[in-house]
Amino acid sequence: MEQTTAASQQATSSTRFDWLVIVLDAWFLGGLYLYGWADTHFGASLKTFFTPRQAIFYSGFLAVAILLIATVIRNHTRGYSWWQAIPIGYELPLMGIVIFPLGSIGDLIWHPGFGIEGLLNPLDVLQITGVALIMSGPFRAAWWRAEFSAQPWASKLPTVLSLTFLLSVFTFLTQFGNPFASAWAAAANRPASSLFPLISPTSPLLPHESAQLAQAIGVLGILLQTVLWMGMVLLAIGHWGWKLPVGAITLMFTLNATLMGFIGDQLIFVPAAALTGIIADLLLKQLKLSVERPALVHLFAAVIPLFLYFLYFLTILFTEGTWWPVPLWIAAIMLSSALSWLLSHLVAPLQTPWQL
Repeated sequence: MEQTTAASQQATSSTRFDWLVIVLDAWFLGGLYLYGWADTHFGASLKTFFTPRQAIFYSGFLAVAILLIATVIRNHTRGYSWWQAIPIGYELPLMGIVIFPLGSIGDLIWHPGFGIEGLLNPLDVLQITGVALIMSGPFRAAWWRAEFSAQPWASKLPTVLSLTFLLSVFTFLTQFGNPFASAWAAAANRPASSLFPLISPTSPLLPHESAQLAQAIGVLGILLQTVLWMGMVLLAIGHWGWKLPVGAITLMFTLNATLMGFIGDQLIFVPAAALTGIIADLLLKQLKLSVERPALVHLFAAVIPLFLYFLYFLTILFTEGTWWPVPLWIAAIMLSSALSWLLSHLVAPLQTPWQL
């Protein structure tokens, strides 16, 4: 139910409404990941554009769209203008409801001419952009609530889930470069041939060593996901600081690692993500992180990837084993830490010249 204090103000959403949106978003996102799992395991054998997984995906979209559109119409009948009838924070999800079907219809037209390919075509990206905008609703609504910090834990949970779903949309789109879906460092993934098979005789850079190429892709994937994971965490810390609900980062890391592990059959990395989340939550509360203490935010941002990827490589070492040399995976961990440290300066700028 939407609440407001005066007809001249924009409508706002209640926690109950945010929970309803999150439930439908989970349905929508679950369909997306089921489709991703099926594509990963049976991609070549999926001869049709429509599958049962996509039925879940598109029906989830339809459910969210009906809820948001019906809410705007109901608010309009209560005397709000059309713009004011949109609950605060749900402006972008309404845009997503328009963008997503445009991408879907375009994708349906695209496939007959270009075939059923992977995620990286413009219309699939347009679709996923619409999904991301829709997932952001409860998080954006909470952003503008002055009373957010005083709310009980259960009332804050839709915000954390919304941020986690948003992260999971981005990691789904970049699953080709996700170490939690594809463990390039695992021993079984060492290239079988010494040279990369697609060699252009006219290129001055080739032939390329397959091992070097695989290692480069693996390191780049670690850095890309560091930006996504820590970017979302730092975004929340930049606004709410240590007043984030207890266990928020643990939930984000664990759920996202589970979803990506589900797609790539790599659930062995979930404990590493969960333990890192617990460490991050403890540091968040103990250090009372906020933008008013930028040096601590920078330290936090540098430390968390160290824990995450140290545990990640430790998991590989004690399960599958790794073919990467020790200096390489240590350097990858260090680079992820440095990148996260740099990212933290965007949300917590330096206040004195001697701060790091």
